[in-house]
Amino acid sequence: MKDMWEQRYAADEYAYGEEPNAFFKRCLDRLPAPGRLLLPGEGEGRNAVYAARQGWKVDAFDFSAAGREKALRLAERYGVHIEYEVADYESAHIEPGAYSKEQLTHGTGGPPNEQLLYALEDLREDFSALETDPSYLRTT
Repeated sequence: MKDMWEQRYAADEYAYGEEPNAFFKRCLDRLPAPGRLLLPGEGEGRNAVYAARQGWKVDAFDFSAAGREKALRLAERYGVHIEYEVADYESAHIEPGAYSKEQLTHGTGGPPNEQLLYALEDLREDFSALETDPSYLRTT
């Protein structure tokens, strides 16, 4: 599978174009303010670059080195920065630190409304039908 994507992304043209996915763009444009965004399986970076152009701090990963190179070229062309790691879902370095309900006590920014924040228990309940890797459920 990885070889197929490396070959596809090795071409000069962008496999899916340089504009963001229409659904992704529509959803991102509805969000109230830029923040930090994680984009797994990002490919050639069209969504990551669009988000960065809108002011988002973007972390992305994909297992294709060719995809990463094209994503970074696209970001450079638009004068934006994206963090992009060559990794798969199991090996990607994903830093903790998303906004939780405890964030309100820190006074460091983020949504001031508890309804816009999460608790680990809420996520476990919301996604209880899915299988999870326990290492992703660390609270530290």
